[in-house]
Amino acid sequence: MVSSIKYETIPKFSLKSMKSSPIKFFYFYLGIVLGILTRGKIIFPWFVIFILSGAIRSLINTFKPILGFAGTTSSDETEDFQDFDI
Repeated sequence: MVSSIKYETIPKFSLKSMKSSPIKFFYFYLGIVLGILTRGKIIFPWFVIFILSGAIRSLINTFKPILGFAGTTSSDETEDFQDFDI
């Protein structure tokens, strides 16, 4: 199945990856350890959280230009203002 929602990549097991994104690294490998300790019972809820986090992040990124957060502008807004004469 193909999705238009962007998800985080799986972090590589390396010191560089751990230093660059410690939260993502910790979350992913904690899921593996908990999956082993709970004999797989945590896998379904863990992936539901993963899927929902990607959907929520995509929803937030979609509405950033509309809500006018700093550093984000939609291309429609910039085109409207370029045609405006004072």
